[in-house]
Amino acid sequence: MNRIAGRLNLSDKPPYIPLFGESAVFVHHRRNLPIFKYRQEILNQLECQQVVVIAGNVGCGKTTQVPQYILENAYEKKGACRIISIQPRRLSVHAALDRVIAERGKLVGHQTRLESKGTVNCPLIFCTTGVFLRSLIENDRCLKGITHVIIDQVHERDRFTDLLLGVFRLRLSQYPDLRLILLSADMAPHALANYFHQEKIIRVPVSSTPVSQLFLEDILTCTKFLSKQKLLTGAGGVKGELTLGPANVFDDLITEAWYNGSDLIFLHIMKLVRDGAMPIDYQHSQTGITVLMACANHGKLDIVKMAISLGADPTLQVKGMTSYDLANEFARPEVADLLLSYSQVFYNEVGNNVVIQEPLTVNYNSPDDVLKSFYAKYSQDHANLDLIIEVLNYVQGYSQPGTILVLLPAYSEVVELRDMIIASTSSLKNKLEVHTLHGHLFPNDFKKIFCPAPADKRKVILSTNIAETSISFDDVICVIDSGLFRDRENDVVFTNPKKTQWISKASAAQRVMHVRNGGIVFHLYPRSTLDGLQEYPVPEITRDPLIDVCLFARLIIPEDMRLPQFFCSLPDGPPTTAVHQAIEILESIDAFDSQSKVTDVGLRLIDLSVEPRLGKILLVSVGLRCLDPVLTIICCLARDDPFITPVSPDERKVAIMRRYDLAPDYLSDHLALLRAYHLWEKGNDEGRKRQVCQENYLSVANIELVFLLRVLLVGELRASGYVRSRGSADIRNLNIHSESWTAIKAALTSGLYPNLARYSPTDGGIITQNETRSQFHFTSTLLVQEGRNNGLGFVAASSADSLPWVIFEDQQRAGQFTVLRCCSVVTPITALLFAGHLGSEIQTVQLNQDILGLNRVAKSNKRLSRPRKHFVILKIDEFIGFVVDSYVAQLIMNTRKKFQTILAKCIREPGRNCSVGEDGVLRTVLSLLSSEEMAMQVPQPSGVGRRPTNVSADSMLVTPELKPEELYPIRRYMAYTPPPKGYSYESHEYNNSFVTSGMGSTASKNRIKPNRLNKTTDYREVFPNPTPVPSMNLSFQGMPSVMPNVTPVRGRPLCKSYSYNYSEGN
Repeated sequence: MNRIAGRLNLSDKPPYIPLFGESAVFVHHRRNLPIFKYRQEILNQLECQQVVVIAGNVGCGKTTQVPQYILENAYEKKGACRIISIQPRRLSVHAALDRVIAERGKLVGHQTRLESKGTVNCPLIFCTTGVFLRSLIENDRCLKGITHVIIDQVHERDRFTDLLLGVFRLRLSQYPDLRLILLSADMAPHALANYFHQEKIIRVPVSSTPVSQLFLEDILTCTKFLSKQKLLTGAGGVKGELTLGPANVFDDLITEAWYNGSDLIFLHIMKLVRDGAMPIDYQHSQTGITVLMACANHGKLDIVKMAISLGADPTLQVKGMTSYDLANEFARPEVADLLLSYSQVFYNEVGNNVVIQEPLTVNYNSPDDVLKSFYAKYSQDHANLDLIIEVLNYVQGYSQPGTILVLLPAYSEVVELRDMIIASTSSLKNKLEVHTLHGHLFPNDFKKIFCPAPADKRKVILSTNIAETSISFDDVICVIDSGLFRDRENDVVFTNPKKTQWISKASAAQRVMHVRNGGIVFHLYPRSTLDGLQEYPVPEITRDPLIDVCLFARLIIPEDMRLPQFFCSLPDGPPTTAVHQAIEILESIDAFDSQSKVTDVGLRLIDLSVEPRLGKILLVSVGLRCLDPVLTIICCLARDDPFITPVSPDERKVAIMRRYDLAPDYLSDHLALLRAYHLWEKGNDEGRKRQVCQENYLSVANIELVFLLRVLLVGELRASGYVRSRGSADIRNLNIHSESWTAIKAALTSGLYPNLARYSPTDGGIITQNETRSQFHFTSTLLVQEGRNNGLGFVAASSADSLPWVIFEDQQRAGQFTVLRCCSVVTPITALLFAGHLGSEIQTVQLNQDILGLNRVAKSNKRLSRPRKHFVILKIDEFIGFVVDSYVAQLIMNTRKKFQTILAKCIREPGRNCSVGEDGVLRTVLSLLSSEEMAMQVPQPSGVGRRPTNVSADSMLVTPELKPEELYPIRRYMAYTPPPKGYSYESHEYNNSFVTSGMGSTASKNRIKPNRLNKTTDYREVFPNPTPVPSMNLSFQGMPSVMPNVTPVRGRPLCKSYSYNYSEGN
C-alpha cells in the first residue's frame, strides 16, 4: 500500500523499459483485433501531436492494446516511458489489468482507492479517476514522471472525467513532453478533438455482423407474453374477491363526510383506515368519491395530511377531476396548493404506475393494439422483469450456444432478477448459469464471468450499464436491452442515484455491438421510443450537483482562477448558477472559506467516498464519539432509499406504517433508517434477512449497498488515521457516546446545515430559509406523527411552549410548497451549538421595542433558576435566530467557541488524544443537549448505539439458494388499476359493528389490530433498553464548568426560536 491510500506513488523520473516477452498464446489474438491495423498510425500521431483521439467501439481492443504499443515502441527506441491509464471505475481497472498481465506479464501495476500493486518504477499503471485526481492534489508535480496519460471511456461524459479534460487543457503547455491519449467509443469524437484543437481523429471501425433486432411490439407477439400473464383483477396488491361486505357502510361514511364535513366523521374514517378496516382509496359505489376528495370539498387541511400519510392517492380521478381540481372548484386554495404539491411528488415516484382507465382487452390485430394492452398493465419507466423472464425462456429454444447479456438500469434490478431466476419453479434455473456484473463486484467474482459455462447450461450475465462500453465479451449470442439506466457509477464519490432514465440512441447502438454474428437483440421498448431518444448521453456535469466537483477543482486549478471561469472552459460547461450554488454549500459546511479557498475540513473530505455534506457529518461524529450509528445513517442517505414504496395504496399504507413503527413518536426519519439497518443486520445473523426485508418493505439490494459502502468508509477512515487499532482513536473510544441520540442528531445538524426548517405556531406550517411554506414527504414518519395527533402538528408530541427545528436531507419544489425529505426534529440549543460555520462567531442583537414586539415574549420568558432582566437575539445567520437571556447567551457563545475549537482540532489532526478538559467540554455539551430534549418532552430511543455484527462483505454478493416462497419481488413495473366503485375486502376481514359505531364506543374493543412488526422482527428485540448511565459531574479538573446553573427548570427550554424576516411575508 502507498503511504497515503488512494494516491499514486511514483518516482520522479519515468523508468526505462526492460526486456519483456509476449505470450505466444495471445499473439494471434492481438493481431486479429481491429486496432492492430492502426498501430503504426497511432505511434506516428504520438510523435507529432501532444493530444491523440482514438474512437472505436467496444471490442476493438483500444483499452488493452494502445498502452502495449507505446511500451513496445519505447523498448525498441531504448527510451524511458511511464503510462498512466485512467479508468472511470474500479472494475474497469481490473478488467484491463487482467488482460494486459495475461499478455505481457508482471510489468503492469494498478491503484484503486484502497488497493494497489506495483513498484514506484512500474512502466504501466491502471488507476481510477479518483486516484489520479487525488495524486494531482497531493503532488502538483507528479506529471513530471509521466510520459503518457490515457483517459479511457471519455464518451461516458462522467463529471470527473470532464474535470480531468479541463485540467489537462490548462496544464499541457507546462509539460511539452507529456502525451495525452483520449479513448472514446464512436460517439461524436469531434467534440473532444475540437476541444484540444486537434483535426485528426483515429477511427477504428469494428466489422458489423448481421444481427436480428426485435422491439417490444415484436417481443410481445412472438412470446405471447400478455396472454400468458395472469391479469390482475380489481386493485393491484389487494387480495380477495368483490363482495358486498361493508361496502354500503363505507358509502354511508363517505356520503356523510361529503355533505356534513364534521371533524368527527373524518377522524372516524381515518381511524378505520389506520386500523385496517377500510381501504384509504375506497371509492363510493355510485359517485366514485374518495375520502381525500371529501376533505378537499370541505378544506380539511389537516385531514388531507393525515390521509396522505396513510397512503392516499392524490392523482385518482372521478369524471376527470382529481382532489386538487375539487379543492379549486370549492375555493379551498390552501388545500389545493397542498394537494398539487403532493400530486407532483407522488406522480414522480409512484403515480406514473397508476392506470386510471379500465384495463384494455388484449388485441393482436396490430402492434399498436399490443402496445396499448401492455402499457395498460405495465409501466414504461421500469424494467419489466417478468417480460425478461419470458424472453429468457424464449431464447432457451435456440440451438446456437452462447451467452445471454441482460442490461438493466441498476444494481437493485440485477439482484431482483437474479433472485427471480433462482427461485423459478420452471426448468429455467436448471438451464442457466447466472452471473451478475456491477460496480461492486469483487475481482475474483469478476474473473468467473469469463469462465465457460457447463455443457448442459447457458451462461446469462445480468449487468448494469457498466457492460455497455467498459467490458467486452467474445461469446454473446443474445442481448436483452431494458433501454434504461439509473446513473453511471464512478469511483470518486457515491451519491444517491437519480430517477431511472432512457438511454440515448448512441448507447442503444453500443449495446447491439456486443452480439456476435447471427445473434439477436431484444429491445424492451417500441421502435417509436428509439426514434424519440436523444442522439448522445447528456454530460453528467450539466445535470448533476457540482458540490464534489467544485471541491476537487479548487484544489487542482490555479489559485488565481475562479471556479465559474474554469467550468465555463469545459467541453460542456454547467450553468453558472449551479457553480455558485455548489460554492455556497461548500462554504456552509466549512469546506471553503469566505474566499472560496479550501479549508482543512475540505482537504479531509476528498478522502471520503460520499458527498461533502455527508462527509462532514462523518467527521463531526468522530469528534462527538458516536461513529457507528452516524456512519450507518449517512450510508443510507448516500444510497437509494432502503424502504420500498409500493404502488398499491393498501400496501403503501402498510409500508409507511412499517417505517413509522421503527421510530414511533421519536420524530426522526433518520432513526427509521438506522433501525432498518439494524433489523437487516439481525436478520442476516439469523439467516432470515429476506424475510425481515419482506415484512418491513425493505430492499435487499439497497441495504446490501449500504453495508458495502459502510465497509469502504471504515477502510478510508483507517487509511486517513481517524480510526486506529489502539489508543483514543480505536473503535471502542470512537463510540463512547453512540447510545446518545442527541449526539447523533447534533452531528447530522452540523453537516446538513443550512437545511434547517422551523415550526411556525401561527399557521402550523414549516418554514424553510427560502420558502414560506413546506411539507413533509408523504413517506415521512413526521407526517404520520402529525396525522396521529389529529392534525395538531408534529410538535404536539412535545412542549407547545417551544419552537422546535427540523433538519432535512433535501427539498423538492412541488407547486406552492417545498417537500422535505428525511427529516428529524432537533432542539433550539442543538441548532445554536452545531449549525453554522466551525469557529464562527454568533451575532448578538439587542432586543428593542421595534422588533416584532418581542419584548412581550422576553418578559414572559422566565426559564432560569434565577430571574434575568436583559434578553438578546442570537443569530446564526439571517434565518436562524433565538431569544436568549443575556447571561445565558454569553455562556452559550463561550461553550460553542470552546467546543467548536476542539471539534476543528479533531478534524484537522486525525487520531489526536483529547485532554481531560476537552473531554469535559464534550460531556458538558452532550449533557446540555439531553437536558434540553427532556425539557421539550422529546422521547429518547434506545439501542441506537448497537455494535455492528461481523458480516463478511463477500457474503453480500454470493448468489443465494432461494425457494419460490422466499421470493417477494416488488413489481414496480406493474401498473396499478384503482378498484371499481364500491370495492371492498373480503367480508370476514371486517367487524360491521365497529364500522358503524361511533368513535370511542365499546365496539372498538373488537376492532382489527393493524398489521405491525410481528414478534420475530419486533425492533424491541433488536434494540434493548440501554444500560443506565450514571449522572455526570459537570465540574472537571483542569477546566471550570462552562455552563453553570443553566439546566432548564420546570420542563422549559433555555431559549425561544426567533425568525424576524418572515413577518412581512406572512
